[in-house]
Amino acid sequence: MKLRIALIVGIVMAMVGGFSYSVDALQHNLNTPIQMDSIFSTVSLKALTAHASIRINSDTEFTSANGVIGGTGVKSDPYIIEGWAIDAKGGWAGIYIGNTSSYVIIRNCLIYNATNTTSLTYGYGSGIALYFAQNIKIENVTSINNVRGVYFYGSYSRYNILANSTLDRNSYGIYSRFRPNNNTIYNNTISNSTYGMYIELGAAYNTIDNNRITSFSYYGIYMVGASYPIYNNTISRNTISSSGNRGIYMFGENYNNSVLYNYIEGTTYAVYITNGPHDNLFENNTLETNGDGFYLDNSASTSTGAIYSNVFSGNKIYNSTSEAIFTNGLYGDIHDNRFTGNTIINPGYYGIYFYDSYSNRIDNNTIKNASSYGIRFYYYADRNIVDSNLITRSGSYAIHIYGSNYNRLYYNALYYNHGSGSVYSNLSVQAYDAATNYWNTSSGFGNYWYDWANNNDTNDANGDGIVDWAYIIDGGTAKDHYPLKTPSAYAPVVPEFNGVMLIIALLLITAGVHRKKGTDFF
Repeated sequence: MKLRIALIVGIVMAMVGGFSYSVDALQHNLNTPIQMDSIFSTVSLKALTAHASIRINSDTEFTSANGVIGGTGVKSDPYIIEGWAIDAKGGWAGIYIGNTSSYVIIRNCLIYNATNTTSLTYGYGSGIALYFAQNIKIENVTSINNVRGVYFYGSYSRYNILANSTLDRNSYGIYSRFRPNNNTIYNNTISNSTYGMYIELGAAYNTIDNNRITSFSYYGIYMVGASYPIYNNTISRNTISSSGNRGIYMFGENYNNSVLYNYIEGTTYAVYITNGPHDNLFENNTLETNGDGFYLDNSASTSTGAIYSNVFSGNKIYNSTSEAIFTNGLYGDIHDNRFTGNTIINPGYYGIYFYDSYSNRIDNNTIKNASSYGIRFYYYADRNIVDSNLITRSGSYAIHIYGSNYNRLYYNALYYNHGSGSVYSNLSVQAYDAATNYWNTSSGFGNYWYDWANNNDTNDANGDGIVDWAYIIDGGTAKDHYPLKTPSAYAPVVPEFNGVMLIIALLLITAGVHRKKGTDFF
């Protein structure tokens, strides 16, 4: 019997990147069985047929009784499961497919109310569960009010695609467990969840691309590399927007993952990294109006894994209410990471803050309008290299070092920090160093201090490019013995923007975040 299901405008809008619900219609408890007429609008978009929950546990069970409407299961003629409205009625799964390798397409289905988590091998409370299943494409599906919207389980859950679907009001929008690999998740809308995506116990060579993850209460994407590593995955071009705690949370043994061109806004920590991730690339992401941008945290007494050899490159971090970049290695090592070519504008406290972190490199970054310090090293932030950065208009010192030794700082360009201007004043010195550090290269090149170099035209008598008098740094006995007369070729010059030009530049930067539509891989 045909059941006319009134689907919301969001199912169509999800295909083109839009999404909307009536707020009043969603006032029910998560994972409490619901009647769809109370959720969806009265605009009828597609007629679906009511169907009982589907369970397929071998390649021989792709039958019409199990919802298959066509196909033979080969790549050129996949099985088709389409057009069903499935109320799981509090059961294990709306659609469960396990231990299969046939080619399958699941599309244009509505699945809801799978909330029973007592059996892993029966679906674990999932709208759609893939259990050691491969070669399945899920597209244009709505999974709502389940414990797990879509569940990938097992090392043989591979070569699957989840695309253009809406996952709403699930505890976990997507749950991946026990080494799924070579799967592609793209162009989906995930909303109103506790976790947007939860990845644990291993995952490799998966692509998570161009998804929209909103309104999560804990984490947008949670990557837990405990017991089994998470490696060689690509997380790209996703929009993660919420007042939730962490946009991307990387915990434990994560390595060789690429986090690229994502846009994250409104979280407490845009990207939170702790307890062992190493050799990952974070590049060309835009982090806007979060508490902290990148937060590398080994401050807990239980921290056991070093955070090392990660690269943070070309990211744009705007309007953080705390720090744009913060590393805290109180109980676990943070070392040999590189922060290069990032743009940091308007951080609430510090642009970059290192605490108990060593042998890292900070180079070729631009830090503007920090409320307090542009860069701060505090206690045991030792043996780091800071070079070729532009730091301008910090409310206090451009660089502040306390309790941290043997750092080397050179080729940096410092303008208008700590109230300094074009004329030098000893009341507006641009740096503070209460330890033992080196403010020049071993070959005798220091930093460009605009107020000092600009003091007059005769302060480089021999024309060697070095100001004839050392720059005295606040805090102790530190000096830049070789201050540069002109900015180094490795550090940019501050352009003289007027207000309109600055606004236009910021708009162009924001508009430049790369977005392009996902690719159909089948």
